Amino acid sequence: MKTAYLNAITNDLISNHGYMPIKNGDRFTLYDNYRGFEKRGLLNYVILELVDVDQMSSESFRDFAKRKLEWLSSIRSINLHEHIVLLQVYLFSQKPREEEMKVIDFLLSHAHNESPIEIIVVDFDSGEVYDLTHLKNVGRDILTTLNNYIKSDLSNFHRLTDVESMINIETPAQPLKKVSNISPATYTIIGINIFIWVLGRILLRMNGLDSTIIFGIKINQLILQGEYWRLITPMFLHADIMHLFANSFSLYLFGEAIEHIMGTGKFILIYLLSGLLGNVVSFAFSANPSLGASGAVLGVGGALVYVWLKNKDAFRSSQRQYLSLVFMAIFNVFYGFSKPNIDNFAHVGGFIGGFLLSAAFYKSTDSIP
Repeated sequence: MKTAYLNAITNDLISNHGYMPIKNGDRFTLYDNYRGFEKRGLLNYVILELVDVDQMSSESFRDFAKRKLEWLSSIRSINLHEHIVLLQVYLFSQKPREEEMKVIDFLLSHAHNESPIEIIVVDFDSGEVYDLTHLKNVGRDILTTLNNYIKSDLSNFHRLTDVESMINIETPAQPLKKVSNISPATYTIIGINIFIWVLGRILLRMNGLDSTIIFGIKINQLILQGEYWRLITPMFLHADIMHLFANSFSLYLFGEAIEHIMGTGKFILIYLLSGLLGNVVSFAFSANPSLGASGAVLGVGGALVYVWLKNKDAFRSSQRQYLSLVFMAIFNVFYGFSKPNIDNFAHVGGFIGGFLLSAAFYKSTDSIP
């Protein structure tokens, strides 16, 4: 009965719910006492496990739970930007004993919001399926499937359908390999911007003038008179605290991603050259004074958009993270046109600059092992 049930659920998960059996080397993890599946979506990465607890002693069940928590912590540490959900289905011939429930309670008490554990218990004796964690959207369909099959005729599932025939076999996309797991330049530039803004506030209190703005803002007439540094300095200046915060937050998101993907050197070049190009475009097409890191920041956003378009499949393991960033970069470019007093020429120039620089610097094969 239990084997037929596992076969039926396995067939349904693959055929109707988009789950793939997890592979251990060249073999699927589809055993009589354990079956593991995974499903990557836009919003999360779900690991689903069917576990026959009857084939474990109480001690081995406790060890399994401890190893599972350690494994979940380790996989979370290398997928910081992905919402991971572990959905476990425990199968019992009869109602779980007290010591078995203690193990389940131990698992639930040590789960974190960043990597939640959802648990379903199937009791074959009573024919009941219990939701122990008030399942969210991830597990509701699975709960229905489990309920349906425990009340169905399973005579056709004594043998597991050929798994390979159920799966559209394609060469899986290699996950994006990051050049670096640190982003020192991103944080350094944010720190410089904050320092200059604080310095400007101090000078304003002391002298009534913010000389960082006076000597750094883009003013076309002064640039024509030879003050060419004003094509660079505006990307480190901000008008107020909200302006600084918005650019710093965006730089943190875009910069960290691009610095990880391309490395610190290329990130710095993209940031500086995009900001410079944005200010050159602003100088050419706008007579208004301007300042702000937006052109450089959107240049980094443009670089991310190029990498996404060039190698979408490599982002499958972190779809939610990168899709959100790509959307945010494109949205910020168009959002500027809806607001007055925003230097859209710098925004568009920076974005295009970052996109083109990324095309020059990035090769998809550089980040694919």
